[in-house]
Amino acid sequence: MKQALKQVFLWSVALLGVMWLLPLSASTSASTQTAVAKTAPNTSDETSASAPTPLQWGTELKVVSWNIQLGRGTDGRTDIYRTADSLARLNPDLIGLTEVQAYLGQDEDLRNLLTQMTGVTWYSHYVPGCPTICGGGNQILSKYPFVSTDRLYFTYGVGQGDPSVAQATINVNGRRVAFFTTHLDAETAWVRWEQGVELVNWLVTGGFPETYIVAGDFNTYYGASPAQIQALDPIFHDAWRVAVAQGLQSSYPDNPDGRTRRARIDYVFYTMYDPRLVLTRAQVPDSRDFYSPYPVVQFLGNPDDYGVRPSDHNQVVATFQVW
Repeated sequence: MKQALKQVFLWSVALLGVMWLLPLSASTSASTQTAVAKTAPNTSDETSASAPTPLQWGTELKVVSWNIQLGRGTDGRTDIYRTADSLARLNPDLIGLTEVQAYLGQDEDLRNLLTQMTGVTWYSHYVPGCPTICGGGNQILSKYPFVSTDRLYFTYGVGQGDPSVAQATINVNGRRVAFFTTHLDAETAWVRWEQGVELVNWLVTGGFPETYIVAGDFNTYYGASPAQIQALDPIFHDAWRVAVAQGLQSSYPDNPDGRTRRARIDYVFYTMYDPRLVLTRAQVPDSRDFYSPYPVVQFLGNPDDYGVRPSDHNQVVATFQVW
């Protein structure tokens, strides 16, 4: 399977050469250097915990992808407790977050709050947007202990967004699953192109388990012209598109197409043609608070702008059975 993926990757690189991205959302500033560093699990974060109970026909794995906008809601207030509460209500098993500020302690706050709110131990792997202190980064939160963790700093993307990838491998129902979360550049088309190539190359050649899930804010959408997201199709399934084709998707009435910002730019991708990872549902939940005493101050021009959100992005939830 790895050899086939390598062949697909070479095809994808050629395809990426003629595809570009459109800027859609703002990202936090960050400086970066080229680096790839593999790390052993952080034992301080990985105390003993019981994994979710296996089902008779597989183990359910609920995955969330979310750009939390540094914990700032559409009312302009930064409230990391609200961020954690919104996540806890989804009852996920595995979370990929972007725009998390570790130097303000947001990564540890989120882990601790989720543990308190759910009564389950959560494990955290945070990768800053650059090897030194910078504006934000990418975080993986998991109910499963980590088998290993890894990170990638993109070659391109200096000063833009969270130009890194957080990776963690977990064991679900006896199956090792490699999970990645990232945030591609929001400003420059060719930078996103380079980051996409680098991400796929790392995934295919990095020695990860063959069952994998990739979450994040990719800052592009199907139908953008010219586009890049379609270049991932030969390697990944897009959970939302698969769910739509099979009638397994759900959103809310004033967002039937599952927008995550002004368009659908946040994703959960997963291994193509992998019988060990079966999608059972994809959802873009309604996280608005219609009873907030604070007014909405950040408008995106969407029909569903009313009601305060905990971020300017919607969450994407994909539920799988792992065999």
